[in-house]
Amino acid sequence: MGTDTNLRGAGWLSWTTRTAYLAVADLGVPDRRTLLWRDATTLARADVPAPTGGGGTAETPGRPPMPP
Repeated sequence: MGTDTNLRGAGWLSWTTRTAYLAVADLGVPDRRTLLWRDATTLARADVPAPTGGGGTAETPGRPPMPP
């Protein structure tokens, strides 16, 4: 990623379970989403089409689909 990359994200954060789940959109690639899952022991990443990754627009991505 370059310094001019413009990202937007939406998702969930649980302080009690120490878990985060995020859909990230790059304004330069509006038809793709990167799904990120993080808990105390695991980090998972998947690049998916925008409709599969929560939809929305690149400017305001939807939340990632449940279950992860």
